[in-house]
Amino acid sequence: MAPTGLDPLCWLCLLPYAPSTASLANLRAAYEPGLRQVLKKASQFSSRSQSTTLDIALVYEEHSSSGGSDVGLDYTHLQKLLGLMYRLICIICTTESIDMEYENDVDARVMFFNAKEDSRNTTQEHGKSSQPRSPLIPFEALALCPKPWKLICFLENQNGQILRKDFLQARDKSPHAATEHFDIEGVAGGVSTRTSSQKSLSEASSLQDDCKRHSSVAVGGTFDHLHAGHKLLLTMTALLVNLDEKSASSGRSLTVGITGDELLKKKQYADQLQNWYERQAAVQGFLLGILQMSLPTDTLKSSQRMSNPDTGARAVRQEFESGLVINYVELFDPFGPTITDESISALVISGETRSGGQAVNDKREAQGWSLLAVLEVDVLNAEIRDDSAPNRIDENYEGKISSTEIRRRLHNRAAVEH
Repeated sequence: MAPTGLDPLCWLCLLPYAPSTASLANLRAAYEPGLRQVLKKASQFSSRSQSTTLDIALVYEEHSSSGGSDVGLDYTHLQKLLGLMYRLICIICTTESIDMEYENDVDARVMFFNAKEDSRNTTQEHGKSSQPRSPLIPFEALALCPKPWKLICFLENQNGQILRKDFLQARDKSPHAATEHFDIEGVAGGVSTRTSSQKSLSEASSLQDDCKRHSSVAVGGTFDHLHAGHKLLLTMTALLVNLDEKSASSGRSLTVGITGDELLKKKQYADQLQNWYERQAAVQGFLLGILQMSLPTDTLKSSQRMSNPDTGARAVRQEFESGLVINYVELFDPFGPTITDESISALVISGETRSGGQAVNDKREAQGWSLLAVLEVDVLNAEIRDDSAPNRIDENYEGKISSTEIRRRLHNRAAVEH
C-alpha cells in the first residue's frame, strides 16, 4: 500500500527466528536486551502530541494446517506468540517508565514475516505469485515496503547479522532506494534458543486445523485509546483475511465493528473517552500500517464516510486496488454486521467475550445461515509478574492493557493541569 498519512517518525526493528518453545522466559532471553535498548531510544523521540511508531518484525516459519496446496495459518501458535511479545513490550515499558503519563510513549506494533528462503515464490510485480499467498508478510514485500523508516535496527548476534545482510540487499532494489535515507543500528543480541527454522515436533503437532483463511472476517470492540490488547486482536483478524489474488474475484473484506458513543456514556472516566471517529481513525491507522507491509504496491482506491438512514449508524468504507475492502461500522448492539451480512464467515474475539461468539452463531442459525468460525485471542491480563520488579509490574502494567486505566490517568492529569 502506498503511504497514507504515516507517522513522521517511524522505526523498524527486525528480529530473527523466535525460540522453538513460545514462553515469556524464552522471549526475554532472546529479545529483551535489544528491545529494551530500542524502546528506550524511541521513547526519547516521542512527545505528548506524537509517539514514535516502532514496527517490530519477527521471522516466523509457517506450516500448512491442511497439508494441501493452501497456505493455512498457525493461528493458535501465532496468537500465543504475538500475545507474549506484547506482554514483553509492556513489561519493558513499565520498568523503563515509558508511558503517555511521562509523555514518552512508543506505539509498538508487532508483525510476522517469512524468512527469505520461504518467500522465493513472491515476485516484485504487484505482489503477484503463482503460489498460494502466505498470510504472513513476504520477505521481499517487507524489504520493498515504502514506509519511511528513519532507523532500522538489527540484533548483534549471528542470526541478526544474517538477517541484516539479506534485508539490506533486498532493500537496495526498492524504487525508493535512491531517495530514501535511514540509519542502521545494531542492538544487543539475546541468547538464541533456536538454531534452525523448524518448530519442535510437539509444537507443530499441536496446531489446530481451524486455521484456514477467510474471504470475509469480522471483529468488534470499543477500541478506546488503542493498546496492546487491541493490537493483538486486530493483527490476528488481519492475518485471517485471504489475500490470495485468486480470491479477489469473490471479494475480500475485513469488517471492524466499533461501539457507538451512546453505549459508552456510563463508562468510567467517560470524560476521557475518544469519540467514534477518533477510535475509528486509530484502528484504521494500525490496520493500514500492517497491511502496507504485506501489500506494498496496493493503493487506496476510495474512502467513504457513510451513515445508515434508518439507524443513523456511522460507517467508513475503504476499497483498495487489490479488491480488498475494509468496513468500519458503528455498533449499537453486540451483533452488528455479523447477523446482517451473510457473507461474513469468521469472527475474531477475545477470550473474555466467548459467549458473544456463541450468541452470534445462535442468531445466524435461526436465520438459516452458515455458522461463523469463531477464533479467540488470549486476554492480556494485569497479573503478570516480573521477577526483577514484581510490585512495580503489578501496580503499573495495567496501564498498558486497559482502556479504563488509560482514561483514569488522563482524567487525573487533566485535573492537575486545570
